[in-house]
Amino acid sequence: MHPGTMLKVWLLIFFGLIVLSAPVDADPMTGTILDDIAITEESGYTILQIGFTLPMRYVRHFPYPWGEELRIQLAALSTGPADDERIFKREAVHNLRNDAAPLLEIVYEGQIIGGPYLTIRFDRSMEYLVGQGADFRSLVIVFFRPEAPRGGLATPGPEPAAGKP
Repeated sequence: MHPGTMLKVWLLIFFGLIVLSAPVDADPMTGTILDDIAITEESGYTILQIGFTLPMRYVRHFPYPWGEELRIQLAALSTGPADDERIFKREAVHNLRNDAAPLLEIVYEGQIIGGPYLTIRFDRSMEYLVGQGADFRSLVIVFFRPEAPRGGLATPGPEPAAGKP
C-alpha cells in the first residue's frame, strides 16, 4: 500500500473516532428548570406565571413589597435522581419586555447556598405580590402598574368605627 494512502486511512480512522466520541444531546429540554412563562394583563395589574419542569415550593421573597429586582427563594422537590442534578443548574430568560410586563430577565440560580433562587429584574421599580401556584410547579407574581389603583386586589383594612370617618 502506498504510504500516502496509509496516512489517509489512519487520519480517517482518527477523525471518525473523534466524531463518534463527541457528546450528543438527544433531548434539548433535558436539564432545564424553567418550563413556561405566561403574562396576563388585567385592569391595573399584570399576572406573571412562571412554570417549572419539576415541583418547586415558594419559601420567601425579598425585597418586600416592591423593587427593581425581586429575589424568590425556592425549595426544589426532587422526584428522582435526574432532578437532583438539574436542581443545581443556572438558567436565564432575557428580552421579556412588553407593555404589560416591564421585565428585563428571569434567572433561575440553583447553585447558590440557601437556594435555589429565582431572580426577576424589572426595567423600573414595581410593586408586587408573590405566591405559590396551585400545582406546585409554578409561581404567580402579580405586579401593579403605578398609574392604576389596586382595585379588587387591595388588602382590606379595618372598617371605620360607626360615626367616624
